[in-house]
Amino acid sequence: MKQPSNNQKGLSLVECIVALGLTTVAIVSLISMQSMAWRGAGKSDYLGRAIGIIQRELEQNQLAIMKGSIPANAQTCADKEGSPVACNSAEKMFTLNKTTTPCFCSGTTACVCPNTAAAPTNTWRFNVRITWPGSERGMGSSVIVSRQAAFD
Repeated sequence: MKQPSNNQKGLSLVECIVALGLTTVAIVSLISMQSMAWRGAGKSDYLGRAIGIIQRELEQNQLAIMKGSIPANAQTCADKEGSPVACNSAEKMFTLNKTTTPCFCSGTTACVCPNTAAAPTNTWRFNVRITWPGSERGMGSSVIVSRQAAFD
């Protein structure tokens, strides 16, 4: 007499349904993480562009101060490439606030900005703060510049 065989191969219907359920849960959780990934990529893009614009502004204004031209305090706007645009333009992406403050520096003490002494100044602190849509504080940086004789 022949014994029934228990070595049947394949998946049962219950196993297929469990596998389908686990796959669905995995896909739904990955889809929910997609929005976070897009937000992170957008923030990274803004930060990278803002850092480049700040660095350029610091270098240009440092050179201007060293050549004897003190930049005025100003608010300007830039597009996504950092090129100047009108602040009411549709291409505006960044707002830059630039301030120049005279400092008093002596050999024995640290520089004091703003210059509260009645002494003439040869040193300035240049600040740049940049903001963009969706950013409350943005980011900023500053540099202290001392004018050098005959720097051209």
